[in-house]
Amino acid sequence: MFRTENARFPSFFHFNSHSKDVPNNFDRLSQSFDESLLRGIKALNPPSVSLSWLSQAVDFLCFAHAQADALISNLKVSPLDESFSCYLDDCLRVLDVCNSALAQIERLKHRRLRINFLIQLLGSDLVKARDFLSKLEITNNSSSLQVKKRGFEVDVEDLVRGLARSLDNAPREKKTSTEGRLLRQTIHAVGLITVLVVDVSISMLYGSTGLVEVRAMPAEFPWADSFNELASAVSTQLKQRLSGDKGKGYFREINEVELRIKELHDVIDSDDREKLDGTVKELEKVAASFSEQLEKLSDGVNVMFNRVLCSRNGILDGMRLGHEKQKQNSKNVFH
Repeated sequence: MFRTENARFPSFFHFNSHSKDVPNNFDRLSQSFDESLLRGIKALNPPSVSLSWLSQAVDFLCFAHAQADALISNLKVSPLDESFSCYLDDCLRVLDVCNSALAQIERLKHRRLRINFLIQLLGSDLVKARDFLSKLEITNNSSSLQVKKRGFEVDVEDLVRGLARSLDNAPREKKTSTEGRLLRQTIHAVGLITVLVVDVSISMLYGSTGLVEVRAMPAEFPWADSFNELASAVSTQLKQRLSGDKGKGYFREINEVELRIKELHDVIDSDDREKLDGTVKELEKVAASFSEQLEKLSDGVNVMFNRVLCSRNGILDGMRLGHEKQKQNSKNVFH
């Protein structure tokens, strides 16, 4: 269930300060990065409380991290820059959030298997199906927000709040090189998107109301207005869904499945075989959609885990080489 293996693809972080291929047009690099983020943000608006929309949001977050990695790999920055230390801490939080999301997805997969078994029984043994249906509890998204981390319980919302706090505590030195400023700006940009997506993911998966407020500054990012509009729309829609009487915290796909199960309760004991068959077919249809979208989300979170792990390992390798170079330079000075 929990992802701990090494990343399956190479890191973009090379930290090669002597590369002859390093572009000098930092404005072009920054503009290309911002334009790609703007397109992704606009594609997510308007938001939808659904598995399919969340999968799209997670895919965009993976894309944003990959674009940030590629941009930073073109900068002549020291791997010992303070920004990387902060980013490493955030990476650990994101990895823990991914593990938490995967744990909840596994619970939903178990629910899906039970529903699939019910559908099989409905086609072969109506008596057993009736008995199984009576034991099938309505899905409850209010699972514990506590997850195990190295033997201790960690609150998932605390992880998200920690990511939000790191945005405010990020190093922002004004007297630095162009590359240094672009590095900080890029890490801050991907941090904003990370906080939004992981917060929405946990809120949707667990039915949590502990949303954090995150906003981008228009003076810093050309996509800030679109980002803030999306963040406000997501917050409003989730709060409305969580405060409603029906489907509290549910995804649209889960709501549709549970609605058909309720209808099945009403018709399974009736003599209207045609209505029963129609209800079973509808249940099969929405259950198939639920399964498909759940698998897509699971795959997306796994890719996100690998992407962040890849970036983190690349930074750690760069830091190790940076420390070794410092030691070597120190030895040369004294000799």
